[in-house]
Amino acid sequence: MADDLRDNEFSDFLSDLSVAVVIALQTQDEERIETLADHLAEMKQAADESEAPDLAAYFKVLRGLVRGEDVATDAEKLVDPYRAGYERIAQELEERPEVDTGDASPPEWLARVTSLVAATVKQGSEEDRAEVERELAGIAREVQPEERAFHEFMAALRGVLRGEDPREPAAELQPPYRQAYESLLQLLAADDTTDFALQAILDRIEHNTIIALTEGDLELRVSVAEALVDVAEALEDLEEKLPEDDASPQQLRALILGATALLLDRDVPAAVNTLSGPFAETWESVLQASQT
Repeated sequence: MADDLRDNEFSDFLSDLSVAVVIALQTQDEERIETLADHLAEMKQAADESEAPDLAAYFKVLRGLVRGEDVATDAEKLVDPYRAGYERIAQELEERPEVDTGDASPPEWLARVTSLVAATVKQGSEEDRAEVERELAGIAREVQPEERAFHEFMAALRGVLRGEDPREPAAELQPPYRQAYESLLQLLAADDTTDFALQAILDRIEHNTIIALTEGDLELRVSVAEALVDVAEALEDLEEKLPEDDASPQQLRALILGATALLLDRDVPAAVNTLSGPFAETWESVLQASQT
């Protein structure tokens, strides 16, 4: 039984890693690519030190792939399951066009900017927050003053970056900016472990994933998947603050892995079989939407 659990965890790790590689290459986000390349280099070194040459070779190929290097020769030498994993990544990259991040659709742009603000507030320095605020101000200057709803949304985002109470502007914003801002509030509340905050996060994951699955094009699916991966990465900090027997972060991560797999048309990870309670209910709702 323990061996089966370890096998499932390792399979989920490889699936999560391949999703990260696909998203990085599809979005062509230079910062994300560099960060992923650094992580892969560290994992290769750890695999070398653990005398796991097949795994080290896989990390080497993936690092070369995200950095745009010719990895065909090294990829041919991979053994399963790493050879199969690489081939799935290569096939998905061939089938899916690159996302043009400079011409994002409105829903995609809203998802991206709210994720950026949330990450900057929670993890960035004061200088980082000021820089993002300046970028948002520059974007606002390019939009006609008559677009009042847009400018109110941008002003609310800049207020959050300045440390103002993020709850105050929520009721005043107009759709679709109000929904986007509510998503931001859920991201900011990701380290609040109350039942209310948790349910709000689950509701937002369910809503965004179902919209992307049933109505979204490729760009929107990738954007929502990218936002979910960012939330999953933020859970590492949350886990350090919780009691060891609190399974909420693990359940939420498994749900995110499953939703991301559906969004990117990948195999659903075994981790979703461990979901229970509200996590299982959210997963069933998302899964049903993917089958309609």
